Amino acid sequence: MAEILVRDKSLADYFEAVVSELKQHDRETKEKPRKPLPALAAAHLTGEFLRILAASSAGAGDTRVNPENFAELVLYVAEEKISNLVAKEILEEMFQTGDDPSDIIERKGLWQLSDMGDLENIVRHVVEENPSAVEDYKNGKEAALQFLVGQVMKESRGKANPKKVGGILKKII
Repeated sequence: MAEILVRDKSLADYFEAVVSELKQHDRETKEKPRKPLPALAAAHLTGEFLRILAASSAGAGDTRVNPENFAELVLYVAEEKISNLVAKEILEEMFQTGDDPSDIIERKGLWQLSDMGDLENIVRHVVEENPSAVEDYKNGKEAALQFLVGQVMKESRGKANPKKVGGILKKII
């Protein structure tokens, strides 16, 4: 990732501005995210951000996504307020509109579901709809659990917290 970031001066400058925003947030906030922010920012920057830049034939300095908004998006992923999948969708819209990530997430209703009651209801529905996968999991097939997690993610339109879903599934099954 470092090699990709230093290859393009405008991308390196953009990354530095994003990290500066993240460090400022880190200094101002007592509760720390579980994921290291600079590494998470680099992963999103060298992945989806570069893909969108390449598709639009733009440079890092020519985008509507300012470093402050990109850092905000990274924080939402780190704090597990949105999933990586949702972050990609939000980033795409940020490129098109220049809107703040929280405005897009709110408008589209994409905040991650972490409420145990809501998640349990979705999990119970998926378990009822997929009895053969439940039996496969009971018979030792770990892939069946991943299938069920995927079905919950599909049912929740990507808004469920996959880690919590796995735990709920194991408890219910």
